[in-house]
Amino acid sequence: MKIPKIELAAKIGKLKAIVPKKTPMAALQTVLLKDGCLIASDMEMTVQVKLEGISAGLEESFLIPESMFQLISNLPSGDVEITAKEIEAGMEMELKCGKIRNKFTSLSPEVYPAIKGLENVKFEIEVEAEKLLAGITHVLFAVDDGSGNQLMRTLNLSCANGYLNFKGLDGHMMAWDKVPKEGQFDINIPKRTCQQILNMDLQGMVNITSDGSTVRFETEYIMIESRLLNGEFFKTDQLFQDMPLTAAVNRKAFVESLNRANLCRLDNDPIKLNFSGDKVRMELINSRNDYNEEIQLNDEVKEELRIGMDPRLLMAAIKSFDSENIYMEMQTARQPIKLLSDESDMKAIVLPVAIK
Repeated sequence: MKIPKIELAAKIGKLKAIVPKKTPMAALQTVLLKDGCLIASDMEMTVQVKLEGISAGLEESFLIPESMFQLISNLPSGDVEITAKEIEAGMEMELKCGKIRNKFTSLSPEVYPAIKGLENVKFEIEVEAEKLLAGITHVLFAVDDGSGNQLMRTLNLSCANGYLNFKGLDGHMMAWDKVPKEGQFDINIPKRTCQQILNMDLQGMVNITSDGSTVRFETEYIMIESRLLNGEFFKTDQLFQDMPLTAAVNRKAFVESLNRANLCRLDNDPIKLNFSGDKVRMELINSRNDYNEEIQLNDEVKEELRIGMDPRLLMAAIKSFDSENIYMEMQTARQPIKLLSDESDMKAIVLPVAIK
C-alpha cells in the first residue's frame, strides 16, 4: 500500500479512539486495512473510512497495530509505503517513508472479527450532515456520562410528525432540538457513538439506517455503525411547557458572567439570580468570596424572581445554543428555567438549586 502520510495519519487519528486499550481480542487493538478502507471496532461500534490517496496496493489487506499509530503520526511528509507478507506467527510488515524503514510484526487480517452489519432494515432516511451534526451538538451536553440509568447515557433520535428530534437528559438538564424531516422511528444512541460521529467531520448527505438493534450512519467516505440501547426513552415533551415570566439576554455576555461567577465557587456553591426590571443581579457568597454582577436584560421582566442555579450547568446549556440572544422562561424558584432561541427550534431545561 502506498499513500500520503498526511492522510494515513489523520484517518488513523480519527479511528484510534475506538481501538480498545484492554480486550481479550488482540485483533481489536489494531486498525484493519481492507478494500481501500481503514476499519476500527470495539464490537460495540465500528467505523470505516475510505482512503482516497492510495496509489498502490488497493487490493491489500493487513492489520496496523496500535504500537504503530504514534510512529505513523510522527513520520515526515511524503508517501508512506506499507508491505506485508505472511509468516508462521502472522504477518511481517515493513513501513517505508523517505529514508525511514521499520519492520514489525502483526496479526493476520483473517483473525479480525467479522463486522455484524444490519439485518432486516426497519427504516432508512437521509439527512444533511450539517443538520445532523448541529442537532447532536445542541443536545449532547445534557446526555449523562455516568448515571446508573443507561437510557440517560444515550441520545434519543426519533422521527415523527414531520420532524427529526434530538433529545438528551441527565436528571439536572434536558435538551431538545428538531429539524423538518419525514419518517417514523425512535432509537437510543450511546453518547460515545455520538461523540465519534462529531469527531468524524461528516460532510454531504448522511444515510441513516437501522434494524432496531444497530444503527448505521453512512456518507460517501465514512461509515459508523453502533449498537443501540433498547427501551422507551423518557417522556419529556410535557416538561417544556410555557412559563409566564420571560427574560431575554445577550448569550455571549451572560455566558461570560456565569463563567466569572463559577471561578469564585467553592465546592458546589449555587449562584443566586435576582430578576428585577431590566436587570438580573448575579450573586455568589462563600467563605472566600462575595461576588456580585449586574447584567442588562433586553426587556423588563413582568415580576421579580429570585432563583438559585448551578452556574456550571446553566453555562453548559446556554453555550450549546448558536443564537445571539437567549430567552429564559421561568415561573417560581422551585421550577426549572427553560431556555429558548429565536433562531432555531432548540430548547433546554435546567433545574434550580435550593438557596437560603
